[in-house]
Amino acid sequence: MVKAVFSNSDVAANELPDAARTATAPVDDAAMDSLLARLRGNGAECTLFGVGPRLTAGGVSVKVPVADTLGLPLLMTRLANSLLPLLQDGVPVTLNLSKLRRRKQSAEMLREFCESLVCALGVDGVSYAMPGLSVPAAEVALGGLLEATTTFGGGARYVVVDEQMIRDSAGRLEGIWDVLYSSCNAAPVAWPVYGREVRALCDLLGDESATVVLPDQALCVPTGSAWLPIRLDLMQFARDGGDLDWPRLSGALQIVLETADQLFDQLSWPFAAQRNDAWLNRRLAIQLTGLGKLVQFRGQRPSDLAALRALDRDIARIAELLYRETRRLALERGALPALTANDPSGAWRDSQQRDTWRRRWRQAVQNAAVRHRNILVISPYTLLATPKSNYRECADLLPVLRHAQAVAFADPPQCAGGADDFCTFHRRAAAVLHANRHR
Repeated sequence: MVKAVFSNSDVAANELPDAARTATAPVDDAAMDSLLARLRGNGAECTLFGVGPRLTAGGVSVKVPVADTLGLPLLMTRLANSLLPLLQDGVPVTLNLSKLRRRKQSAEMLREFCESLVCALGVDGVSYAMPGLSVPAAEVALGGLLEATTTFGGGARYVVVDEQMIRDSAGRLEGIWDVLYSSCNAAPVAWPVYGREVRALCDLLGDESATVVLPDQALCVPTGSAWLPIRLDLMQFARDGGDLDWPRLSGALQIVLETADQLFDQLSWPFAAQRNDAWLNRRLAIQLTGLGKLVQFRGQRPSDLAALRALDRDIARIAELLYRETRRLALERGALPALTANDPSGAWRDSQQRDTWRRRWRQAVQNAAVRHRNILVISPYTLLATPKSNYRECADLLPVLRHAQAVAFADPPQCAGGADDFCTFHRRAAAVLHANRHR
């Protein structure tokens, strides 16, 4: 088991008590194969990664303060020692970089960081994949980003565009989109990430800031969180004419959620913060794919209002089915530990008031309990029917993002249109996600 070096606060993470661990025993291959086969049999797919004798999901995302790490060689060594076993096991990693100082110096600092880490890892001539990188647009001169990070090979590059920059009307934002659009034909490609909030299924739990990018699905997630990503292609459930086969889809969603819940308990997590989060929040990431293809299969244009209305009704119905299933599982297998750990009655010193609040809280939990803090994920790119679909035209389908608890940004196709189409698509997606925060 690999011990975390960089935690939520970028300091050494302490090991957690055994009660907060998951899957400490070696993997039961037969049980795991059975669970994965059940997922595949119901149209779902997930990717697991070996960590020693155990399996994990989602990959690992690490926050790295670049200036501090370059300033202290010991930190660079500790970071490399944490990453190397993961990379050797084939576990995908994203490094979420911060503290790049002044934008004019960011390219030089990025180059120095990448070269220093490659040297510390000792990976010359080694075939395993290097980590992906996530960088804040506010701290990086994007024009030099790709050249400065060539040492890291062809891994993912994500550029975090924050809310202030999305609202900026002074032209700075358009310049960022122009640079990102220009990189579409480069290798590696730099892609935007935004909508940095994760919503909770249960009203008793607060929404969370998404501060890092998880490698699998390129999910924007809270630091140190543990997720089981699963993909489900809706085209598998489309009848002739494009209507969804709801009896078959409903049954599949029930089985997928039940199976994912069992599979989650078989997984392990490399970092202590992830183990604690897995125990508390039991996060699933069921990503719906094929949405743009479904619209096309129905013979509708993405710009037609009827296409949006039909797709929105479908996603709303799926979201409701998933919510009912996680409620049922909470009653059968137990509510989310984060709910029971969130009891506010402990703040009362008066015993009578404390007991009254405790009874009210327990009743509220019983009425709203869920088994998983998050479930549904949608990517803006799934609204593109083909790699040649026009970004601007498909932007009219983006309001369906409102149903997702988290957003994925992996596997973006090249933009078939121009820079204006690219910019419009992403700004409209960001606007939907911003509005979603304040519902």
